[in-house]
Amino acid sequence: MSIREYRRKCKQAGCNIEFTVAAASIEQDRMIGYSEPEYCPKHRALHAKSYSRIAVHHIDVEETPEGHELIQHGEINKLAGVVPNYGPGGIGQFERDVRPFVESFSENPVEGFKPPIHEKDAELLEALEHNQVVVLVGPTGSGKSTYIPYMLLRSKWSQRGPIVVTQPRIQATIQIPQFVARINNTSCGPGAEIGYTHSKADEYDRRTKASVYDRRQTHQ
Repeated sequence: MSIREYRRKCKQAGCNIEFTVAAASIEQDRMIGYSEPEYCPKHRALHAKSYSRIAVHHIDVEETPEGHELIQHGEINKLAGVVPNYGPGGIGQFERDVRPFVESFSENPVEGFKPPIHEKDAELLEALEHNQVVVLVGPTGSGKSTYIPYMLLRSKWSQRGPIVVTQPRIQATIQIPQFVARINNTSCGPGAEIGYTHSKADEYDRRTKASVYDRRQTHQ
C-alpha cells in the first residue's frame, strides 16, 4: 500500500535538499489556512527562530492614495493572471515552481508483514473503543512495538491524538520507527507521519502522528 506524500526542495539559498511531508497533514493545514513547509527540517527550525523575532508579520497598506493605487494594481494583475514583480522584499504573490504530488515507495518495502498479533486486529480495536486502559501481553516478536502502531496509524485512532511507543534503549528508539515507516511505505523523521526522539536527537515535528521515544528521558 502506498502512502501519499509531497516532495519538496528546501528553498534556503545554497541548500536545495529534498524532503517529504505527509500529505494528510498538509491537507488538514490547508483547511485551517496554514502555509505549506518550504524548508528542510534543519532550515525550518532556523527560519522559525528568526521569524519569531520579527515584530510585525504582515504589511498593512495605509489608507493613502499610494496605498489604494498599490491595491488596485495588484487586483488588476490578479484578474489578468499576471504575477507582478514587486522586487526584493516586495508584497504580492510569490513566484514558485510547481511542486509535485508523488506516490512514495520505500527502497526496501516489507511485503506482507503480518506478525501473529495481526489476527487480533478487530479484537484489539474493539477493546480500545470500550476501555480507557488495555494491557497487551505477548512474546518477543509478536508485533507489540511494530505492528500495533502501524495498525493504529491506519485506523481512526491516528486522528484522536499521538501514537507513542516507549523503548528502553536509543538503538531500539531509532530502529523501530524506521521499520514501521518501511511497512507503512512512508518516510521517518520531521515532516513525515512517523518519527522518534531520544536524548541526542528529536526527529519529529507537529506533523508526526506516531513516534517512539527513549523512556529514560526525564523531559517526557
